[in-house]
Amino acid sequence: MFVNVLVLYKEGPSFYHASYIVIVEVADADSLILDPASNRSVTWNSLFGLERLSETAAKEILFAQVLWPSSVSQDISTTSPEILSEFTVRELLWRRWNPNQHREDVPTEEEDDDSY
Repeated sequence: MFVNVLVLYKEGPSFYHASYIVIVEVADADSLILDPASNRSVTWNSLFGLERLSETAAKEILFAQVLWPSSVSQDISTTSPEILSEFTVRELLWRRWNPNQHREDVPTEEEDDDSY
């Protein structure tokens, strides 16, 4: 297993540009310990760099953690696709808060009930 950095399309590359940069990591479903082969060293600097890349490319960053069930062998090449129902995927959508884009969400003094 290994970390994948992918792009995710709404309906396919011929219809839309990719909307997301997807970072995939694998963890044991019982212990939540990350698989060393899929563990990506994420630092604040690398996260900010990825954020700058996503802003430039007009994409959002989606972190996906695949929880690998202990009942499933690491070598799944001989199993059937029905095994997928045993897996869980947790996702985190990383968005940078931009105050200029969200001004309507911040109450002004006139709208604030506590102001006199």
